[in-house]
Amino acid sequence: MTDTINTVPTSQTALDAIARRMLDQNKNDPLAMAVTTVFVPDDATGFALRQSFINQLQGVPAVMPNIEVPEAADRPQLALQISGNAALSKTLADLPPPISPLKRQLLLAGEVLKVPGLANAPQAVALADTLSQVLDQAERNNVSPDTLLPAGLKKDTKQTAALLKIITQTWPQKLKELNASDPEVYRNTILNVRAEFWRSTNHADPVFAIGFNESAPAMANLLKTVAALPKGTVVPPATVAPPANDNSLSATPVGSYLLATASMAGEKWAPSPTLAALHSPLAALGENQKEFKRQVADLENLVFKGSPPAPGADGVKQSLTAAFNAAAKNPGNRTPAQLAASQTELNGLVDHLQAAGKNFFDLAASDKPVPFAQMLDAHINFVEALAKSDKDNGAWRVWRGDDGVKAAYYLRDLRTAAALVPAVTGAEYAGVLKDLIDDVKVQHRAPDPIPHFRPSMAGKPANDNNGVWAAPSPLRGPQDNNDYYKNLGTDVHAMLELLPHLPPAERKEAARAYLADPELGIRERDQQQVLFNVGTILNNPDFASLYGPTSRSEVSISGLVSKDGQKQMFNGIIDRMLITDKEVYIIDYKSNIKVPKDFDDAAKMYDEYLLQLASYRLAIQQIYPGRDVKCALLFTREAKLIPLPEDKLDAAATRMHLKPYTPPPAKQASGPKT
Repeated sequence: MTDTINTVPTSQTALDAIARRMLDQNKNDPLAMAVTTVFVPDDATGFALRQSFINQLQGVPAVMPNIEVPEAADRPQLALQISGNAALSKTLADLPPPISPLKRQLLLAGEVLKVPGLANAPQAVALADTLSQVLDQAERNNVSPDTLLPAGLKKDTKQTAALLKIITQTWPQKLKELNASDPEVYRNTILNVRAEFWRSTNHADPVFAIGFNESAPAMANLLKTVAALPKGTVVPPATVAPPANDNSLSATPVGSYLLATASMAGEKWAPSPTLAALHSPLAALGENQKEFKRQVADLENLVFKGSPPAPGADGVKQSLTAAFNAAAKNPGNRTPAQLAASQTELNGLVDHLQAAGKNFFDLAASDKPVPFAQMLDAHINFVEALAKSDKDNGAWRVWRGDDGVKAAYYLRDLRTAAALVPAVTGAEYAGVLKDLIDDVKVQHRAPDPIPHFRPSMAGKPANDNNGVWAAPSPLRGPQDNNDYYKNLGTDVHAMLELLPHLPPAERKEAARAYLADPELGIRERDQQQVLFNVGTILNNPDFASLYGPTSRSEVSISGLVSKDGQKQMFNGIIDRMLITDKEVYIIDYKSNIKVPKDFDDAAKMYDEYLLQLASYRLAIQQIYPGRDVKCALLFTREAKLIPLPEDKLDAAATRMHLKPYTPPPAKQASGPKT
């Protein structure tokens, strides 16, 4: 059924109109939203659509549809979902994991450097980015890569031949050796498998595809499939204008700071990059920022406004000495003691700067190439030391906000792959870094007008960041063990979501294949343990109703709540929800190693879970008024279900000062005066 929305009421945005239509279609069955899939072209559109739902509901909590970017589908989870289709299962099983764009760029840069006289290190990284784009466009549009080389690269026939050999011969062979897929090959396969599965099953749940303008074959195939589904709706891009608010990382405050500090070292304290680094809002060098900026202004006036100083910190100090010697001969209204104090202060500033970045400055001053990893770590250390203020550590000040978080995780990945980057001199380092982060896109979220709710005690902030999004220092690296068990918990959730849809006789083998997928990287002993735990839960007759026809998994809810007397945005995902005529059951999975014996034990060990479930319960009570809302924790390691007493949940809500949000009354239109 082809279904489109072509017109939007003038009083609503396109996304508001779509949200209103979906809410009207499901007003008698709130849980129907839980099985509705909405494809959006990017995360920004998804965020804006969720906000439209909340606007249409005036903040009253509601079940949200599954809003997702289609190519972001998890391949192992998709394989579990389609396990009954042998042909499609083989297609996914034969699909190697995707190579990361960063690793591909660095490997291609290495191949470019092997061609005599073709490029230096920064040029090789830039050329590798161009070749990556050519590979993506060729695969996305199903054309030969030699037709896509930029005209500027075709002037030199030898150069063209060398580059074509890299992308048509060397690179495919490299992928085979790595057992990896190009990102676009992986993306297209995921899209095509999903489309074919839905066609073959005549997928009956509602699916919307909103705002796509891509004409590439794989995406066009998926959109065509959605339009033909019994409850498929395709919304043309002309009616949707998602926010285009992404920038290159290099153009953001954090990116500019990274490049300025890199250039300061690479150009041996030359005036322009040094001042750019020191004038950054992030620079403080352990001082009160206002005091630091005053000192930098004095240094700029005395050293950097005339003839440039000699290279390095020593050159800056020589210029300072000359400036104060000149000032001593013409002191104006300053006393000798004042001049001496100022000179001591500014020499101290230079010494402090030199000490903060000594390792980085020493590496960058050498004319011999050094390993990129060594240069990168020294740079990050300097960046954090320079950003430290009198109140906050440097890592916290740099790696926060949209650009700081993006930079932190990108640099963490870059450190992991740094062995693939050619050795660089200090002069080359900044150029290589710029070429790398130029193509890193930062999606800037509009400032949230309403703070986000987190379960916490009354009057106590939910986190130490005061609501600011922050990341750990890239120097910490991946938190391997923590990340592993967090991901393992996610895998358990996925199995408990998808396995109940399969015939009981097929579940064990499907679960075994899922856990053994190399892309998940689950240790063999954990595979066996999870297989046993999940099987115990799904085969337990006491839990049968939790996976029956009136239950749903991964139920997303959003709306407003009142906490500490303040309006806050609530978002949550309920692992499993069961609806009866008189009751609603909320089940939250926990994969903790330590399993409590009973409720009292759970309350002592995991009080935060009680706060979490109390907030879910409050929202569901508004969605299903008149029904008893019961909550329980299901500890998956022992298949132990621990109900949470209603009086304890009420008390937890009271401890948080958490109450339902009441929308303000609609304004009455004023009539004509009589």
